[in-house]
Amino acid sequence: QGGPHFNIDIGHFMVQVAEQSRDEELADAARDVLAALREVLIYGQAGTQLEQFTSYYNIYFPERSTDLYPIYFEWTPLQSWAQMLRSFFGGVSARSSGFRGVSAAPAAAPSLVPRVNITNIYPEAAVSVNLPVTVSMEVTGRNISQGAFTVDQIQPDGTAIRLLSARIVTEVVVDGVADYINQWNPGVDDSDFTWDTELPVVSDGETESFEQVTTFDSVSSISGRYRFPGQERWVEVTVIFNDDRETESVISRIEGAASAALSPIRLEAGGEFQTYRSVVTADGRVRIEPGTSFIWPEDGITYEYKAAPDATYDLGFLVEAVGGTTGFGNVQIDVNNSEADPELAGYVDNDWGFIFQRPTEDWFGVNYFPDGEFLQTSSFDNEQFIFVYPVYESDGDLLDIAEEVLGRYDLEIDGRTRDIEVDGQEALQFEFSYTNDTGDFLGRAFSIYIEDLELGLVFSAEAIDEDDLDFLYDLLVDNLTFFDVLAFREKDTGFWESDTFDSEVLRYPMPVSWGYFEEGDWYAYTPDGDEDSASRALIQELRSTRDDEAEVLAELLQDEVEDNDDYQLVGTETYYGEVNTWEMATYTYTNRDGEAISGRMYVTLRDDVPYALWFEAPTEEFDATFRQVFTVVLDGFRFIEEQ
Repeated sequence: QGGPHFNIDIGHFMVQVAEQSRDEELADAARDVLAALREVLIYGQAGTQLEQFTSYYNIYFPERSTDLYPIYFEWTPLQSWAQMLRSFFGGVSARSSGFRGVSAAPAAAPSLVPRVNITNIYPEAAVSVNLPVTVSMEVTGRNISQGAFTVDQIQPDGTAIRLLSARIVTEVVVDGVADYINQWNPGVDDSDFTWDTELPVVSDGETESFEQVTTFDSVSSISGRYRFPGQERWVEVTVIFNDDRETESVISRIEGAASAALSPIRLEAGGEFQTYRSVVTADGRVRIEPGTSFIWPEDGITYEYKAAPDATYDLGFLVEAVGGTTGFGNVQIDVNNSEADPELAGYVDNDWGFIFQRPTEDWFGVNYFPDGEFLQTSSFDNEQFIFVYPVYESDGDLLDIAEEVLGRYDLEIDGRTRDIEVDGQEALQFEFSYTNDTGDFLGRAFSIYIEDLELGLVFSAEAIDEDDLDFLYDLLVDNLTFFDVLAFREKDTGFWESDTFDSEVLRYPMPVSWGYFEEGDWYAYTPDGDEDSASRALIQELRSTRDDEAEVLAELLQDEVEDNDDYQLVGTETYYGEVNTWEMATYTYTNRDGEAISGRMYVTLRDDVPYALWFEAPTEEFDATFRQVFTVVLDGFRFIEEQ
């Protein structure tokens, strides 16, 4: 943090290793490093936003392989660290330095160029804070390191002003607590991204302006320049905000420093702070220019999120692999917030096909809790809630749906039920009550049935105060709308779909256009399901007593391919994927039609059970098919308990 772009904070890195590694030995080693860093630290100081990411010790770790200087491997005394960097960036050419002995070892799983495919969008008409836009995207690649989401406002001259830049993170709920982490599934990452059509507004108490506030690792900041009262010289600064979106600190580049070292700076009230604006030109270039001027107040500037101005916006999704290669996708949408109710925030559910509203002031966003299988939003004081509970494979009886949900929590219907109508659909209203650590709650809910999905849903308003309950329930009934989710899914242009092996032990991606059939003990996939196709991907859970991957691989080669004409084993090696380690063999042969075939076979073990992947294609097509299809299947091969 705060150092050159080719350094990282070693302590923050070790914290992430300890928290995210599945290897306990590796996690313990990372914790030992953290303990050692604490023992040698004499003095260190950081603001409240940065101290959680700072151990005050940097180590060499470039962001991209193109920034990797091979000379480092010669002069560093940290040869184990150097070897780790070789493995991490392996398979990507480092900068040539003219020094001997600096070639990097080949990687077992080198980075590939990521691909971002925008597969769907809802709604396609104008969006607002009451009707936010959800973009579905499909990201393929290996060793994805990060993703960024940008919002650019299109100008009449074809340029665009960037007003938002933030990391793409995944919501993960652990023990009932929602957290947001930088997590990418190998192979195919299929996800929905929602923009609530709000943008940051910066203020000095007098002037307000929509400006680009950048959020990275939970730290929000804005870049600009500042000049002290009565002076002409500008100072380059970055303003860092605290969790209350107030100025926490200001940092500036040390003048005359040889490196990119930064230092805190105190800005005087009455000076001029001018933001930097990112202008995206029609040909895709980004030009930085001075933006809005603010008079620096005593306590610094603040920001808050407000409804985006009515305009056309370009939503961009930039994904980067560890080697520095990137993939990009974008979509344009129209925003119309002039007629929206700013006191209500919309939630669009593309899985179950509905839209509802929640209060904006002092309320949390909507989260899905997989352990309990429900949606929840609540007031900050946890005295008001809105829940949505699903009942799958329902027969449509509304009373049964209501009792099924209440039964999960040992609750019963209080009093009589009442037939109502919600957005033109039949619904059953009922009431209930319960007591928890917060207090005595009243609940009013209704059950509804989505016939096309065979899905029952219960929408529930729950509150301690009866007036709050009335408000929340009326909000649900009056504003809830349904849409045809099956029609929405049919518009999806995704290239990949997820398939599950017959034993339901594992999951893997396959192209939507590839069909399935059984070939002996193998599950075979080919383009259009053509059983005569020479391009095929095959999967098998082996009934083998051997617990050595290399021996199982040798048996498979002998049984399946060695009898073919002109068979030649090109080589064997160990393949280290992001999730699994495989023993791999590459071979060639000539098929019955006289066509040259290339193939690769992989074997891995899980709980002493071998699993095999087998890929073949005509030799002239193999490299392209492997890169576009087979490698995605291989990297996306996941055992279900790891999902």
